[in-house]
Amino acid sequence: MPINRAKAGTSSLAILDRICTTAAEICGSDAAIIAYNRGGKTRILASHGIGARFRIYEYDLASAPFKAEQFVVKTDAETDTYYSRLGVALGMAKCAFFLRAPISITGTHATSLIVLSSMPVKRPSAARLKSLREAATLCNDQLSPLFPLLDDDDQQVSALTTSESMIADVAGSESLTALVDDQMRIRAISNALAKVIGQPASEITGRLVSEIGLQSGEATAFMFRQALDTGLSPPEYEVVRQDPETGLQIFNVTVTPLSPTDTRQHFLYVSVRDVTALNRREDLLNRRFKPDGKTARVFEEPSLRFLLDTLVRRRMLRERNGVSYLTFESWRQSIRTYQIAALKALKQKVPLELSEAAAARLAEEVNSFVGASAFRFIVPVPCSNSSEDSCLSLEIARSLGSITGLPVIQCLSLPQGGGASHPKKNARRPRMKLIEKVAGPALLVDDVATSGAHLEEATKLLRPVCGAVMAIAWIGA
Repeated sequence: MPINRAKAGTSSLAILDRICTTAAEICGSDAAIIAYNRGGKTRILASHGIGARFRIYEYDLASAPFKAEQFVVKTDAETDTYYSRLGVALGMAKCAFFLRAPISITGTHATSLIVLSSMPVKRPSAARLKSLREAATLCNDQLSPLFPLLDDDDQQVSALTTSESMIADVAGSESLTALVDDQMRIRAISNALAKVIGQPASEITGRLVSEIGLQSGEATAFMFRQALDTGLSPPEYEVVRQDPETGLQIFNVTVTPLSPTDTRQHFLYVSVRDVTALNRREDLLNRRFKPDGKTARVFEEPSLRFLLDTLVRRRMLRERNGVSYLTFESWRQSIRTYQIAALKALKQKVPLELSEAAAARLAEEVNSFVGASAFRFIVPVPCSNSSEDSCLSLEIARSLGSITGLPVIQCLSLPQGGGASHPKKNARRPRMKLIEKVAGPALLVDDVATSGAHLEEATKLLRPVCGAVMAIAWIGA
């Protein structure tokens, strides 16, 4: 599969993105990136399938199970923790396939073309591997003039292009992207992202972020300002909105500060991914709409109706080892065993109606206490025994985000096997970890608080970085 040379005059960013797309197509994989590694950190220069351009990761090539100059193909990558961690860092559920073609290896940096897939991929043929080596050579041709800049400590690592060409890149992109300047004014936005917002790109360009009426607008402005002031990327976050026809839509947002070479002015590169499909909501859509497009009656699971009808509304302030938290529903003692069984069955694949019902209750209570505007974002208590589409605390957080307009940040993690809620099992489980640094008041959300151990642990991790944390759970023991 030959690599097509880009037309003269096209910016390096667009060329590198197209090379990533071609490399992914050659392998039949999900994603590809061009990664620049220096000083134990890696910055993504271009990507396909991952909204990661310019983002910096704590990824040290020195710890890799291969040499810097080595061409690597791993068709069983998910068995190795190194590749798995890299995939998770880039936002993939797992990394089953990994291919690395070295682009430029010097005493100061290592630049690579990396192809990844969350699903198994066969080893590419000799002809395809030759094409990937050709792609790496083309990358080197494009990046060679920039390596002195990239290796210079006095220059921004993200200085890849002039502001004029960057604006043109963003405006002409097929991805969901935008460029925001240090005055919080949108300098460029792709038509694809403008369509998601619901306004023409021509009407959005040049306006302040606060003037557009964005979902999670106040919290988004806070994230943007924080990135501009610190020069650091805030954690990736989710904006959730309710579409009248399709239900919840979930968008993952990455914000990266940068400074083009021809100006000292700082910009924010905003990349958005629609991750709704990743949460396997197609079955919900199929149930909601008939083949002719007309709305169909939604079939409600008996266990869902039973649970919602029999829970006892009971607001309780609880305390565990110096951490207070609120719960708003309780089991009904006479049928508690059946209610727990119904919830366990529903958590195997969380119905949207369940998370929406729980979130509506939480939103009602939060607004009665302090109001959702008191918080900058929502943090779900992590699930480790569940896949993402069946993590009830995450789904409740997303539905709550849709109601309140607050973004959702998954900044906590639990190792596999660490999600047990039974007090005896909690004593033996691995500890929770803070995987993203966050700032500002946080609303911490869990589905069920049996002993309160998860809420206590999460609150103590968040308080030092957030300052203020309000911990709540839908159901209390």
